[in-house]
Amino acid sequence: MNITIKSLTVEAFRGVPDSQRYHLNGNNILIQGPNGSGKSTALQGIEFLLTGQISALRGSGTGGVKANKHIPNLHSDPSDTVVRAIFEDSEGDFQVYRRFSNRSKIVTERRPPAFDELVALANRGFLQLTREDILELVLTTPSNRKEEIYQLLDTGELDDRRLRLKGVKREAAQRADRELAKAEDAIDRIDSLASNSVSVDNGSTKQSLDTEALLLEINKLRKQLNAVPFSTLPEDGSFATGVEPPVEQASHPLQRKDVRRDIGVFHSWIDDVEGLC
Repeated sequence: MNITIKSLTVEAFRGVPDSQRYHLNGNNILIQGPNGSGKSTALQGIEFLLTGQISALRGSGTGGVKANKHIPNLHSDPSDTVVRAIFEDSEGDFQVYRRFSNRSKIVTERRPPAFDELVALANRGFLQLTREDILELVLTTPSNRKEEIYQLLDTGELDDRRLRLKGVKREAAQRADRELAKAEDAIDRIDSLASNSVSVDNGSTKQSLDTEALLLEINKLRKQLNAVPFSTLPEDGSFATGVEPPVEQASHPLQRKDVRRDIGVFHSWIDDVEGLC
């Protein structure tokens, strides 16, 4: 979505004691005039409107310059200092203004996404190149030109993020390697424990779990406990499924299924014999 400035109006702002309007009509414009005629006022007005600041009054080399004294016109009441603009997008015109008396707040009829993007870029310093910026880029040595371009584009934050992401990636890879090594060690311990517990030996120095041999040994144990044998090893490791606790089996002989089965057969045989008598 495109957004343009149709007009800019400054009131009691910088060198303008009353009001001055710039007709941009969404086009590129050229402002010319002698020193002190207010050529910079238009650019500084746009910057103040979008950010509430003027970069020329901040940073090193400004000495004791204070925004409270140098943004409002010297001969005007600071409460009268205001910058207004009319923007245009695909939905039409909308007005925006910022007062010096409340310069932390920008007032607008509506806030399309393109306008918020413009404000964000302005607050990151991407609004304009000053004469000093251009001279520093032109006069710098070729070896330092790359650094000057980085400063103009304000890529310091991006470089910091890139370095942090590299660090996170490296830490994640190291952590994954450690977790993999732990998992492999755990598998080796489980294989060894399972193999030793059922006396499975493949004849090698390092035992490896033989699932068929393990299934055979488990079914031998299940048979001793009168449990139905497995056709395959259970994935959840529930080897005791269907097995009655040995304590209950030994507590009374009649609780064992095989004993009750034999008693049932004997009872049927007695009934048959009595029927023949």
